[in-house]
Amino acid sequence: MLKTIPIEIEVKSLEEVGREMDEIVAKLKKGEDVKKTNKIVVPSLDVARKILSPERLRLLAVIEEKHPKSTYQLAALVQRDRRNVVKDLDYLASIGLVKLSKEKRARKMTIPTIDFNKINICIDLRRLLAPSIN
Repeated sequence: MLKTIPIEIEVKSLEEVGREMDEIVAKLKKGEDVKKTNKIVVPSLDVARKILSPERLRLLAVIEEKHPKSTYQLAALVQRDRRNVVKDLDYLASIGLVKLSKEKRARKMTIPTIDFNKINICIDLRRLLAPSIN
């Protein structure tokens, strides 16, 4: 059974992210502990939508449910071109949502895995207002 590790996607401005990073760096310089989070911060809701496109969400769901043994098998399960599946997997791996491990059998295979089964999306509604409304 897969453990539940909620992944949080949060919409924040680049300025806010910069301030938070400065605070983290200051804590680390002082030798203080910094709590690790499973958070992806994006600058807009549109970016979050691109990250979690229906095709990418489907890949995550099939990986979690079917545990495919290769990208070939995953592409067959979702009935998509393998090259497009690999592109999506590479992107999801680059932001930490998918782990891709290489295994040599008859030929080199890439095995996609995930270690979570929930994604939380955190949207501060005030961020969705136009600056002129604030």
